[in-house]
Amino acid sequence: MTMERTTIDGMFASPVVPHAVRAGSLLFISGTLGWSDPQGSIPDDFPSEARAALENVKAIAAAHNCDLDDIVKLGVFLSRLEDAATFNRVYADFFSTARPARSTVGAPLLMGASIEIDAICVIRDR
Repeated sequence: MTMERTTIDGMFASPVVPHAVRAGSLLFISGTLGWSDPQGSIPDDFPSEARAALENVKAIAAAHNCDLDDIVKLGVFLSRLEDAATFNRVYADFFSTARPARSTVGAPLLMGASIEIDAICVIRDR
């Protein structure tokens, strides 16, 4: 099986981690922060940061012809578990009915982030 590693133009990127790896019909989206610009700025408030992280996951998926309905697993990492309820409210704006399997864990995060999200998508023939 061939694997394709991709980095999305115009989106902040780590020099050592691709935004996503495609393996067959699966797309693995790397841990994505709530970057609000190509320089890697992170919003000051948690709801905006969570929304930006989900928008970034959505953009990476879209770059591979996937949408949110194609996400089958979402991993959510919070630096403060007390933000879980706020995240759930933001999450509901993105996933109203077709919700993927999901894990939410507390963890120290890089770059002063409060949230990091990774995802697995099924790439469908369209």
